[in-house]
Parts: sequence; C-alpha cells; structure tokens
Amino acid sequence: MDEKEQTLEKRKQAVFNWLKNPLNLSLTIVLIIAFAIRLYYFLNVGNQPLWWDEACYGSLARNMVTGDWAGTALIVGEGAIRPPFFPFVWSLFMRMHFSELAIRFVLEFLPSVLTVFFVYLVGKEVFGKRAGVIAAFMFSVLWIHLFYTIRFLTNIPALAFLFLSIYLFILSTKNKLNYKLLGTSLVLLSISTLFRYPNGL
Repeated sequence: MDEKEQTLEKRKQAVFNWLKNPLNLSLTIVLIIAFAIRLYYFLNVGNQPLWWDEACYGSLARNMVTGDWAGTALIVGEGAIRPPFFPFVWSLFMRMHFSELAIRFVLEFLPSVLTVFFVYLVGKEVFGKRAGVIAAFMFSVLWIHLFYTIRFLTNIPALAFLFLSIYLFILSTKNKLNYKLLGTSLVLLSISTLFRYPNGL
C-alpha cells in the first residue's frame, strides 16, 4: 500500500469513527434531509416566473451590467428603496454568464443548506450538541425558510451570513476575547445587513 492509499484509508477510518457518534450521525442525516428537500423544490419550481420583487432585483442587477435602463422610472424608483448589495452580487454572476438557475443555486440554494448547519453550530455552542441537532432539524423543515429558498430575494443569503456571524461571535467571547473572530463576526454581520439594510437600520 503506497502513501496515498494509506492517507485515503486513514481519512475513511476517521469518517467512520466520527459517524459512530450517534449525534454526528444524526447531524449528517439532518443535513442530507435538508439538502434533499431543498433540491426537490429547487428542481420542481426553480424555473418559475419571477415575482415583482425578484424582477426588480433582477432589473437592478442587469442595469449594473448593461446600464441600459439607468434613467428609467423603474430603476430610479427601485434603486431608491432596494438594498443595492444583493443586485450587485447578482450582477457579478451575470457578468460571468451564469444562467438564471445557476445564480439561484449559488445565491439561494447553497446558503439555505449552509444556514441549517450554522443553526446547528449556534445551538451546539449555546446548549450542547443534542440541542444543536434538534434545532438544525427543525430549521431544515421550517416552511418559511423552504419557501424563500427558491426565491430571488435577500432573506436567505442574509440569514446565512447572520447565523455564521452569531456563531463566530459566541466563539470569540467564550474564553479570552478573540479579536480576530470578533472582527470576522462583525464583517459577516455587516454583509448580512448590506443584503437587507432597511431591516438592519
């Protein structure tokens, strides 16, 4: 057995040992459930027509790329009331020629799944592993979170950054104050707020 095979075997053994813990296995099952449910809805309704709010964000994003509608009443009006960070991020993917479905996957689907894991991390730090797994499961099937997972809206990405920020904040204050973690937490909180700054203010 060469070195690569030995390394691979060690990793496999480490994964099996990790899964022997019932709580770790439960967390894995919860994350698989969360992914499967979201994937089901994503594949079935991910290509539905945009709502008004989604279309407004999309129009702002497209205008950031082309500038075609810069002086129109729609862009001026929506630009005054919508947080600009979400359409800005959307426009970056447009510049890279991502399809609408691919952008929805990156901006909504992946953050939605990650949020379930971040809920576990927060619950684990505050109340213990068991509570973290239970909280993650409840969040994985929460209808309102599933509902927004397939919409081009700011709720899901903002929530992902918020929960990760909370987790890092808890870690930074656990023992001696960790300024790096605290600073990272504040940066993530700022990004979350930029996605939904009217609510943040």
